[in-house]
Amino acid sequence: STYPLHPLPMPRRTPTPTLTLPTVVLCVAFSLVLLKATAFTDVWDAFGTPNPSCPVPCSDHSCCPAESECCTDVCCGGLGLNPESCCQDEKNGGICCLDMESHCCPLQGVRPSHCCPHWHVCCEIGEYGCCDPAVPLPPLGPTDVAVRASDIGKMSTFPGFVQGLFIVPTWAGNSVMTGVQVTADYEHKNTQIPKYITNDGELTRLFMHNPTKNVFYTMTANYTAPMTKTPQLPIIFKTLDPVTSATTIQVLSGAFNQVTGCAFHDQTQSVIFSTYAYSGSTQIGYSFYSLDVATLKVTLMSTYKFANSVDDYAGWFRNISPDAKTTYRLGYKDVIKSLSFGLGVTDISSPVGKYNFQLNVTLPTDVSYYFTMSVVNENTFLSMGPSLSTGEFVVVKWQLDGTATKLGTLSFLDTADTFGPVGQAVSADGKWMAAFLNHKEADSDFDRVAMVVVDIEAGSVTSGEISPWMLSLSDSVSGIGIPKQ
Repeated sequence: STYPLHPLPMPRRTPTPTLTLPTVVLCVAFSLVLLKATAFTDVWDAFGTPNPSCPVPCSDHSCCPAESECCTDVCCGGLGLNPESCCQDEKNGGICCLDMESHCCPLQGVRPSHCCPHWHVCCEIGEYGCCDPAVPLPPLGPTDVAVRASDIGKMSTFPGFVQGLFIVPTWAGNSVMTGVQVTADYEHKNTQIPKYITNDGELTRLFMHNPTKNVFYTMTANYTAPMTKTPQLPIIFKTLDPVTSATTIQVLSGAFNQVTGCAFHDQTQSVIFSTYAYSGSTQIGYSFYSLDVATLKVTLMSTYKFANSVDDYAGWFRNISPDAKTTYRLGYKDVIKSLSFGLGVTDISSPVGKYNFQLNVTLPTDVSYYFTMSVVNENTFLSMGPSLSTGEFVVVKWQLDGTATKLGTLSFLDTADTFGPVGQAVSADGKWMAAFLNHKEADSDFDRVAMVVVDIEAGSVTSGEISPWMLSLSDSVSGIGIPKQ
């Protein structure tokens, strides 16, 4: 699973791009590369381009170029590789949201209108007003997770290697998805995936890992497709091979619209995923499907309707049970206000789904919430969460309505600028956990990527910077997995 680490940048309301990194890195040329490659900024850099001859704000569509629209004071383009839509804000000025990556969150109170990625919802909490219902970020914005310096360099007995996926900037000014294999001695080798290039930057999202085949998957609706009265946006399914660099893109049949949750099930070689269910154009619940990754056959498993016609986010999940009959949503019951931490459990074993949000999640005495979650077996989970007393990040093995055992600690340090999500994965045999984190150097501007390895049975935690260095200032984690040996 992958978990966004930082609050989401607000889209700019001026057509003049500005360097958002606090430090010019290496040289001017490299800083320009970082500007183009910043995975957590550029997805919102789709600001419109005003016509200099038009009044500000633009008064009507005639002020804007053909195939674009006036959006308060900017012009949003409607064609091309990155079509945009207007997000109106008469008070603060309009902005343009990239259709494929983001959606509009309207003006609410003192918070200006803004764009959030499709895999987040508009919310009231945090600096940027975007929340992932399946990731319980702190209400006031997250603090970076970093490896404690004294723990760096300890060797692990972990067999095999950890497969990572990163968005890495290039000297050409774009970003390329890169497969990264890291062994127990923290040495790594890279393979670029040239067909997956992000010219405008892209926010890292969830990529699922298949430990049997060692490939990654991601899926999303095609938000640029024509909308009908009954929404039926096609779903795009992508496969990335981090070793051969092969990439396939396929359109699914049998399911449509926004993919709200997904997780890979290794035993059946299938992806369990969910979409919003509709009555006409009204969202009424969620549909849960299985996707055979070999045949691309989509099978409806279960349908769940909102309780009291209110979205309870039952379909936003990143984890499933070993028997693929239950999905888990770690997060807040009240997503919009980030209140009441717990675990949403959806039973999809029958045609009619059942959802229950459990507040009695097992926590150590000084931990108030978990930030990550991986399923070890039927009733055992592995998570990381902050200690209330020391601020250190605690690695915890826990059971629902059972015990919680601390396996080790990491530290809270300053935020990395563009590191992206925390990548966390558990091996298929349930013996190992691996994670990519930001190693914050107190005396350096160049934070580096570190790998943490947890021996679940022994209860030990080891970590080290991966070598050659990868800079967490520019290299964003997109996925992690532990291939079968």
